[in-house]
Amino acid sequence: MKKTILLAFLLFTIIIVHAQSIVYVKANAKGTNDGSTWKNAYTNIQDGINKAAQSGAIVWIASGTYKPTRDSLNALPSNKRNACFLLKSGVIIYGGFNGTETKMILRDPVKNQTILSGEIGDTTTTADNCYHVVYAALNCVKSTTLDGCMIMNGLGTTNNGAGAFLLGGTIVNCSFINNVASNGAAIYARNTVIQNCEFKFNTATTNGGAVFAVASMIDSCIFRNNNAINGAALYVLQGKESFCSVYSNTATGQGGGIYSNASIIEGLKIINNTAKQGGGIFTNNSTVVNTLVSNNAATTDGGGIYAGNGATFTNVTVAQNISITKSGGMYCSGTNTIQNTVFWNNVPSNVFNNTTAATFSNVALSDSSKLTGTNTTVFKLTKTLAVFINPADSVGTVVTGIGLQYILQADWQPQSYSQLIDNGNNTFIAAYNTDINGKVRIINSPQSPFDNDNVAQTDIGAFEAVGTVKINANHIIYVK
Repeated sequence: MKKTILLAFLLFTIIIVHAQSIVYVKANAKGTNDGSTWKNAYTNIQDGINKAAQSGAIVWIASGTYKPTRDSLNALPSNKRNACFLLKSGVIIYGGFNGTETKMILRDPVKNQTILSGEIGDTTTTADNCYHVVYAALNCVKSTTLDGCMIMNGLGTTNNGAGAFLLGGTIVNCSFINNVASNGAAIYARNTVIQNCEFKFNTATTNGGAVFAVASMIDSCIFRNNNAINGAALYVLQGKESFCSVYSNTATGQGGGIYSNASIIEGLKIINNTAKQGGGIFTNNSTVVNTLVSNNAATTDGGGIYAGNGATFTNVTVAQNISITKSGGMYCSGTNTIQNTVFWNNVPSNVFNNTTAATFSNVALSDSSKLTGTNTTVFKLTKTLAVFINPADSVGTVVTGIGLQYILQADWQPQSYSQLIDNGNNTFIAAYNTDINGKVRIINSPQSPFDNDNVAQTDIGAFEAVGTVKINANHIIYVK
């Protein structure tokens, strides 16, 4: 009997804990406004966050437009522009519900847009919009999460992070639109994780049109139509950016796609961006690996890449970029290392090497660019042989939607019999043994007449060649 009563009590406790584990927020709820159910949901997001921080719960937010009412100290601001949604350490927030769901799997952030807006005043002007729509203080741990929301219309032309000012935490599955700030218009971040987000139509008056990030990780995001002086999409210091698409961004200074210092850039597709220097990338002291840089433009030097000093480029495809003065492909100005990399059809030249301190190893060129410095195994591509499966049919940037569609759909994998196949150096990819699409490298191919051995060898460029099979003299089967 005692065991039965104890079991019943434990089950009851579990049910109560489960019922209290979610705090509900719904803009048009008409109930008791205590967050206990969708019917009785809070109508103010900050109330829900504060309740969750006290009880250890998570927050579910229904679709609708929400505007902040409290400042970064969780107080009513004397200046309404200081209002923001204050993230609390350890609290996980999910948007994208229609307001009836009982299971997380039923939410749809695309269909049920949860909008966090900085448009708090006169809708005919942005001059009175919030300085920061979302704010995370220094004590926010990594598990602090905002997931499935649209953050828009923040304005802080002399402030940083109009969409979100983050000193920690994680942002996932969010969109940042039409934010304006001095640095990091959409996000100004330190020690933050940003994953699977989209950034568009954000403008920084200085650096980082979309994101200004320090010691942060940015993964699987899309950046398009953002603007800044430097780093129109990304201005990153001491962090890592991986598997992002960066296209149609404009910088008036350096880094139309990315401005990078002491960072790792892996698996990015950087296309159709424009800057004064480094239309695609402007970088110092960074590692760039398995990355496509195509159809970018610079009004002076380095249509694709401006390599300052101390950078390493491994398995990069640099193609169809253009500059007005020196080197459509790469302008190399310091002690940089370029390896397993292809420069193809860049205008007016593939590489302008303004130093004798650079090192080029296992590099393929479609022209006769003079590579001063240390040159080891440089391939001159034969003009009469196909190099890629389906390269873009234009050089430089495009302005029409259909033109952009064509260059985004280009296939930069090596064509059969391409000189890029099996002519890389395996020692350069010890830490990165997959290509830009996650395909395993160091695979021998029978397709290229330029492969004169039976040794498994990586290809040159960001893409490993399409699947093939080869049996060598020792009856070992290589699959590609």
